[in-house]
Formats: sequence, C-alpha cells, structure tokens
Amino acid sequence: MHKTLRILITIDVLLSAGIGLTAPIFAVFVTQQINGGTIVEVGLATAIYLLVRSVLQIPLATYSDKRGRRKKFMAAGTALSGMVLFGYVFATEITHVYLLEAISGVAVALATPPWMALFSSNLTKGKEGYEWSVYQTLFGLGSAATAAIGGTLVALIGFRLAFGLIGVLMMVGAAAYYTARIPEQPALHYYDELRKQMAARDRK
Repeated sequence: MHKTLRILITIDVLLSAGIGLTAPIFAVFVTQQINGGTIVEVGLATAIYLLVRSVLQIPLATYSDKRGRRKKFMAAGTALSGMVLFGYVFATEITHVYLLEAISGVAVALATPPWMALFSSNLTKGKEGYEWSVYQTLFGLGSAATAAIGGTLVALIGFRLAFGLIGVLMMVGAAAYYTARIPEQPALHYYDELRKQMAARDRK
C-alpha cells in the first residue's frame, strides 16, 4: 500500500471517530435541546445537508481538479465541519440547525471529492479492491466503536460539551491534512502503469 494511502486512511479513521460520536445523538439533540425541534425538523435538516452537498460537489470537485490544491480543499472542508460542531454548542433554534446543516453540506462537498481523487490515484494496480476494503473496514470499525460510546459521553458531559470536544477533533484532522506530506499528483506507479498501457496499445 502506498504511503499516501496510509496517511489518508489514518487521518480519515480519526475523523470517523467524531462522525461516530455525533451520528447517534444528533436526532436526540434536536428534539430535546432545540426550540421547535421535532423528528420532522430532523428530517428537514438532513435533507438540507444532502441537497447542499449534492448541488456543490460537482462544481467544487471540478475546480479542485483544475487547481490541483486537494490538500487545501480537504483541510478547509474538515475545518468547516469542526466549525459546524462548535456552532451546535450555541444553537438554540431550529433555524440554527438548518443553517449549520447547510454549512455542513458545503464542508463535505469541499473535502470528499479531493480525498477520493487522491486515494484513487494512489491505488496499487491489481489491489484496488483490497485497498479500498481496508479503508472501508477501518472507517466502519472506527465509527462503530465511537457510536457505541456516544450516548455515554453525552450522559456524562452533556450535548454541547460533547459537540465542542468533537469539534476539536475535527480541527486536529484539518491540521493533519494541511501539514501531512501528501503529494498532489498521482504516485509514480500510477504513471508507470499508464505508460505500460499506452505502450501495449501502440504495439497493437
């Protein structure tokens, strides 16, 4: 496995811990801590997040491909996600939740496509499925482990402090993306494989 993949997986699994903590408590937080918050509003907030993410992903991904600044996009998106979590520390109205979920959609649209682009371009030929499965497995295990303790954390320190702590974790992830030595271009073995394929095509 290429070094770039190991770096990307390590940081993203760290972030999956934060995702695992927030996922099971979000609906409870909105219905119990937010004025006007019901299960209907939880659904609307999720829809806003998904809509904003879906609308922005393609243009932002196209821009990051052209500019080639994928590390900065990943760091910015992750930092913005951390700011959203800090926002939940102070959120009291359902309109706050809608706004924060819209910003969250922007954050994920910024961070996800460049991450996938870097990951895909550094896969080892013939081991693509294995390397993707390693990432998916570790991400799932990280999310599962923290989901199991999310409720306990809230019971001990409360919703808002929990969101603040998870926000700090996201900021650490953003700093890690920004400072990590992740090449913006595909690994050399990726280019070597392309050359081989072009040479084989020319011989035909």
